[in-house]
Amino acid sequence: MANALISGTLFAAAVSGGLVVGIASAPLYGRAVKNRKRREFDRVLRDRAEEPSFGSFVYWTSGNLLMPEETAGFRYRGQRFVAFRHTVTTRRMQGDDPVQDKQPYRVVQLATPPSPRVSIVPRENERDWAPVGDRTGDRPITTGVAEFDQKYVVFAEDEAFAKAALPRESLRWLLARKLSTPIMLGDGVLSSETPGELDSNVLRYADILVELAHRMPPLRVVGQTAPGAESAAIRPGALERVLLVLLVLGFLPLLATLVVIGAVAFVNSVAYFFGADGRVLAGGEPPLLPFLDSQWYGPFADFGTAAQSFLLGAVLFGLPLLAAVVGAVRRSRV
Repeated sequence: MANALISGTLFAAAVSGGLVVGIASAPLYGRAVKNRKRREFDRVLRDRAEEPSFGSFVYWTSGNLLMPEETAGFRYRGQRFVAFRHTVTTRRMQGDDPVQDKQPYRVVQLATPPSPRVSIVPRENERDWAPVGDRTGDRPITTGVAEFDQKYVVFAEDEAFAKAALPRESLRWLLARKLSTPIMLGDGVLSSETPGELDSNVLRYADILVELAHRMPPLRVVGQTAPGAESAAIRPGALERVLLVLLVLGFLPLLATLVVIGAVAFVNSVAYFFGADGRVLAGGEPPLLPFLDSQWYGPFADFGTAAQSFLLGAVLFGLPLLAAVVGAVRRSRV
């Protein structure tokens, strides 16, 4: 180990120092991105803000009132919107002590004519978004589109209305968007709710609601159907770019080490299975890194050691490499 081209001390200092830089810059970078997204949202509101004159300020699953902590009304793509933030507090036990977790949620609502309630919920969220209390009359229905029913569940107060509001064209559009957030219709709004603050992501969900509303015939929504220039983004500032560079450079030594370990273990174990006696990679003397002279990376004393090395290499190198190749092929076909 002492004869490695990069000494153990230098290697440990590079990895640990990089981690310190990366961990320290991560929250600062996250804060900078959060502030920029809020400024983007404020820019859109600057000339379009209006006092909210509608909105459904209830927990959708139960109909119980909630307390919005921040509310913004605005016009966007020819439609009236209200967005608000509220906090959900959950309790859990950490050992013998009760702990409270607080999560902010952003709700975006498009004004619509009054209608029966309809909820479109991804299957993985079905348990959390199933109607309770006064809304247990909202029943799950089948839409007739098998692929949609496999990935989403629709809760409806009036099944006939729900099927009229969600024709096959709308269901296929929702499938193509691969929505991971529930969308609710009723109480005079078409609404989405996601974890987060009021920032530029509000406009992303506003776009989804407008486009879906145009595909729901009973709503008779008119106005701008194509996104305009209202959501012009703000370019990241110098500080945000510097923090991103520090974040990447901070974790780079550790990530590079894992890639080297995975590549050496994977290639040398595969070569052993095909009859190679020595190493194919990192076989020179002295080794590049202090840990590469271990028998974990070859030459292998027995099949069991080679198999363990292969599994390590598959996780750190083989699977990421396969994912990168598949991704490149898919992009080339688009």
